[in-house]
Order: sequence, then C-alpha cells, then structure tokens
Amino acid sequence: MQCHDELPFLDRDRARQQSTVYPFGAAQGRFDGNVEFDICPQFGAGQADPSFRDPVVSSIPTLILTGTYDPTTPTEWADITAAALDASQLIRFRGVGHIVITTGACPVQIMQMFPDAPTVEVVRTCVAGYVPEFTTELPQ
Repeated sequence: MQCHDELPFLDRDRARQQSTVYPFGAAQGRFDGNVEFDICPQFGAGQADPSFRDPVVSSIPTLILTGTYDPTTPTEWADITAAALDASQLIRFRGVGHIVITTGACPVQIMQMFPDAPTVEVVRTCVAGYVPEFTTELPQ
C-alpha cells in the first residue's frame, strides 16, 4: 500500500528533513522513507493516480479521534480531513500518539457512543482532563 499509494508522491530529501521532527523515530530508521525508497521499486507495485491524494468530500457522519503526538498521522491531517467531511466530529487527545483508542477508557467510550447516534454530538466530558494510560510492563 505504501509503495503504491504514498511513495510515488514523496521526495526523499524532504522526507529526511521532515524526519528531524521525530528524532526518536528517525534514530530507529523510521519516518525518513529510506526503507521505502530502497525497497519499493523491487515490488513493482505501480503508482496511484494523482487524484488518489484528493480529499474525500462527504456528508456521512464520521468520528475522528486524533492524538497530538501522533507521528504517523499528525493531528494537522485530522484538521484537513474534518474540514472536508461536513458531518464529522473531531476530538483531539492531548499527550496521545497513534491509535488513540488503545490509550484508555475515554476514547473507547466515545467510540462506542458514536455508532448509536452518529448525527448527535458525542459526550466529550472525559476529554478535558484525559491522561493516557501508560504501562512499562510488556504483555505476557
């Protein structure tokens, strides 16, 4: 998917420069595109049509949860997405990274409410003081 949908629209030098925003990830060889730039041509995945990158415009009720520390899908992208989706509800979680729903009960509660009444504003009272749950233990 990345080789077909993303890489053809990336510039290797810009990817390296942008990787300085997330130095931990760059130190692990992530976020700079080096792996993709070296490996993707070997797959022959082709290239998505440039229109693939056009924003989706819709009036379908959509819930968008974003974490302010998400290095994979930055919160700025959530803002762009919400602007093109007329019936979207954007909820920003401070101090959270990627996959917001795995960080505690609040985002799960919001996500569970949404399908039952997608056109009604979800209750966000838990968001204001939300502190993500962290663990230092590895799963058994």
